[in-house]
Amino acid sequence: MATKVHTPTPAEAEWVWISPYDLDIQKSGEWAVKEQNRMHSSELKLNTIDESWVIPLASEYGNLYLLHLQALNDTQLFKYQAFVWAKPAEFMNDRMTLVSFKELSPASASA
Repeated sequence: MATKVHTPTPAEAEWVWISPYDLDIQKSGEWAVKEQNRMHSSELKLNTIDESWVIPLASEYGNLYLLHLQALNDTQLFKYQAFVWAKPAEFMNDRMTLVSFKELSPASASA
């Protein structure tokens, strides 16, 4: 039998809430969806970012963002969780890394 791995909630992992309307969060969400599309030949379209948290790393490492977002897949809206590592400006062409992007549920299922 497979063992389920516990993913810490934002409160358990020292995450700090940050406004989903913050410019860095919006850019990170848009980038995460584009990167997911590129890596998996999908055509998701970002609809909204529902919630967001940050773990500020040491200045030479940037920030780790946890995003709960909604994206359209064809005509159906789904919820996703994305972890994005936003690196400092010195990384120029490699500023962001998509650590994880997973489907949480159809958005209509939680309404």
